[in-house]
Amino acid sequence: MNAPWDSRFEALLLRIVDLRRDGGLRADDDLPRLGLDSIAIVELVVTLEETYDIEIPDEHLTQQSFATPGILWSVVSGLLDREPSQEAGR
Repeated sequence: MNAPWDSRFEALLLRIVDLRRDGGLRADDDLPRLGLDSIAIVELVVTLEETYDIEIPDEHLTQQSFATPGILWSVVSGLLDREPSQEAGR
């Protein structure tokens, strides 16, 4: 099964979380249980913003957004899919 995200996203998460199984991340992995704490979230946000040239809005900086790789990728990919006209209206 292919991951729903790109390899950069998985590599970023794997640098932060403690994954001790083969096969990589799963969409429903519990990121806090794998070691994603508040300090790691700050690092991850900065790295995601730089890697994908996005800005994660404050309303997405919640525990729920960082609960699983699947949810977090939904946030990131949603920001990648925004049209420039949507950004201009801010």
